[in-house]
Amino acid sequence: MPEPPDVGKVHLWLLDARPCIAAEADALKLLDDVERARAERLRSPRARAQFVRTRAGLRRILANYLAVPPRSVLIAYGAHGKPRMACERLHFNVSHAGGAALLAFASECEVGVDLERIETIDADEILTTWASPREYAAWRASSPGDRLAALYRGWVRKEAILKAWGCGFSVAPQELDVPMSATAGEHIVVGTALHRPNCRVLDVPVGSSWTAALAVEGGAPCTASFIVQSP
Repeated sequence: MPEPPDVGKVHLWLLDARPCIAAEADALKLLDDVERARAERLRSPRARAQFVRTRAGLRRILANYLAVPPRSVLIAYGAHGKPRMACERLHFNVSHAGGAALLAFASECEVGVDLERIETIDADEILTTWASPREYAAWRASSPGDRLAALYRGWVRKEAILKAWGCGFSVAPQELDVPMSATAGEHIVVGTALHRPNCRVLDVPVGSSWTAALAVEGGAPCTASFIVQSP
């Protein structure tokens, strides 16, 4: 297991969060009472397994970084519900979709991450809920064969930024502009107009069936190390 990330570096973990009775039973033992109660409220077995296995994986990774037992890791929540370390310099963020989980860890800076499995969807309906006028125009100007990929690129980049900010719905998605082109795999998003810090946004390579992005608050250069492993 690696040491905690140095300042200016981000660790990305891709974990298996598919339903598995044995793995889920072991994972459940690591959760605290609040997490168990949340798991019990999830009616879908797939959603419950995804949450339980992801949260246990988070606890195992943090426990390794901090050299403590997984159940001793203290996870608190920000004003808008973003999970964080109760009293540590280590920051993290989590996203899960389709039986997989992507986790990001950084020292002394907030991070956000979003993972989505690519599916055929009603793009116009989705875009009206989160795209700015500029983004919608850029999407309409893209080639028909690239529109689904462009939608997902913009989606995960924007979600990652909003999660790094930890702002919940205090910032409407339509207020934030992000590039949707494939050539903008690493870029800076300026948050001044929204009274938020800048973010450096990087696309995360997770295979042809998925799209993912990482946002690092502050905009300074950073290096992301990708770890495909179950801890």
